[in-house]
Amino acid sequence: MARHGRKRELGEAVVTLGDVNIGDTYEAAYRSDEAALGAVFVNYFAHFGYGKVSFPDMVSSGFLNVGTISDVKRRLATIQECDTEWFFWYIEQGVMGWDEVQRQMDLLEREILSEFQS
Repeated sequence: MARHGRKRELGEAVVTLGDVNIGDTYEAAYRSDEAALGAVFVNYFAHFGYGKVSFPDMVSSGFLNVGTISDVKRRLATIQECDTEWFFWYIEQGVMGWDEVQRQMDLLEREILSEFQS
């Protein structure tokens, strides 16, 4: 990495990829994300040798961050505690309607990201 201008130690400057789905309730966000990503991600990861991956496993592992604004803030705070420099947000835009994608982006910007900017 130093040949590109910045020397980094192992574990320094971590980038995290994850999904966020914000709902009025945890259950609503879970169902929305499951409908948009459930089979897509499970089938995708299965092709790379991850074996049997389930949507609930992806939520419990923290790759899929679903819930209310407060739930998502708590999940992102956990990611931040790992000295994550960048969070790359995967947002579904092929199955989820544009109005819902826009709502998700607006909520993330207005209600969540301001607490994580340094």
